Amino acid sequence: MWLQQYDPLGNELLSALVAALPIALFLLFLTVCKMKAVYAAALTLAVSCVIAISVFDMPALQAIAAMGNGVANALWPIGFIVIMAVWLYKIAVESGKFDVIRGSIASISYDHRLQLLLIGSVLTLFLKELLDSECLLRLALHFLSLLALNRLKQQDFV
Repeated sequence: MWLQQYDPLGNELLSALVAALPIALFLLFLTVCKMKAVYAAALTLAVSCVIAISVFDMPALQAIAAMGNGVANALWPIGFIVIMAVWLYKIAVESGKFDVIRGSIASISYDHRLQLLLIGSVLTLFLKELLDSECLLRLALHFLSLLALNRLKQQDFV
């Protein structure tokens, strides 16, 4: 059984700097190297795995399993949110409600900075609620029921 070492280098500051290296590299890849986020994340993931195995003496199988677990746990909620956001946008555009939303936001203030602040705040709260798993389930069920209702309306059942 492997026990995690919090100070493998014998110096807490040096061990913390080595542990923070992947975060610094990720930011460096994004800003200085102008790398796409997907490639920067993949490269950073590989560097993190090498650091875990070589510096922190983590067994390779456990490091790879932890990597896979982290990727799976990250992709599910993020992918779900992105798919639902695109779906919401398409529904709003096709139904003509997007113009109503645009008009509502534009009528609050003509200052674009305030509009962006409002949109950012609302999206942040919306995404925070989506991260609650019950909310994700309720949202998915609601969309599925709307989809089913639309299908029934198209077939003149409702």
